[in-house]
Amino acid sequence: MKTKMIRYAVKFSLIFINHYIVLAVIFSLILASCDDSSTDPQKDDGVRFFEFAMRGRGVEQNFIAQTSDPQILSLVDTLLTLPEEERNMFILGNIAPSNGGHNFGWNWHFVPDEWQMVEAAVEVCDGNPLQVEDGLDYWLEHLGYFCPWGSFIVREVETK
Repeated sequence: MKTKMIRYAVKFSLIFINHYIVLAVIFSLILASCDDSSTDPQKDDGVRFFEFAMRGRGVEQNFIAQTSDPQILSLVDTLLTLPEEERNMFILGNIAPSNGGHNFGWNWHFVPDEWQMVEAAVEVCDGNPLQVEDGLDYWLEHLGYFCPWGSFIVREVETK
């Protein structure tokens, strides 16, 4: 009789423990699915914005580019851990008319997710933001892309 009671006690304990394990797993999954990205529209779609500067130029030449490309984001995050003087990659990508809703102060912008960070590029696309602004028709209609060799990533910015 004592053995039977022990078996029932063990069986009841295992059932009781299994229910708690199931509840703990469910609770963990619920917590894992909860985050605060719903309050930040930039986190919802993975879009992030970055400020670029031109070496040897004033802040009036700075510009903003946006991306949600995971590979670019990973590279940019790595670059931002380096001191500015060691950020030797520059932006290269397609440009389009208007500020794109984020490249304020300019009448052009890098097309989101159509740019990359490079160490070298052909000279024809080299220039600075003011040259693009002053020769907008040429840059947009004939070249279509921009690769300012003197540019470097400064920081991530909030926009929208």
